Amino acid sequence: MDFFYPFEAMGEVGHYAPMGYGVVWLPDDVLATLGEEARTRPRVVGELQGRAFKGALHRTADGRAYFIFSKVMQKKTGCGDGDAIRVAFRLDDPDAFDVPVALG
Repeated sequence: MDFFYPFEAMGEVGHYAPMGYGVVWLPDDVLATLGEEARTRPRVVGELQGRAFKGALHRTADGRAYFIFSKVMQKKTGCGDGDAIRVAFRLDDPDAFDVPVALG
């Protein structure tokens, strides 16, 4: 990919029990670097273990942060619960949207 990722770290694959889905937990030092921006559920683009993704940074009530890690993405990366996974991302333009080819 041709994106520049200012944020890169090793996250950990786990579950967020209240919602029941797979997540990649971000380390605290990444959150500290993001500062206030991390509190607004920013849209992001990046890679999880080298696989492209788009999504949002989510927060828990106790201040931890994660990206949703679907079963499809788990299968593509070969990573599951307890694994360390490379996370690289940048904040995306919140006003941008993709126009489907059929409408372009």
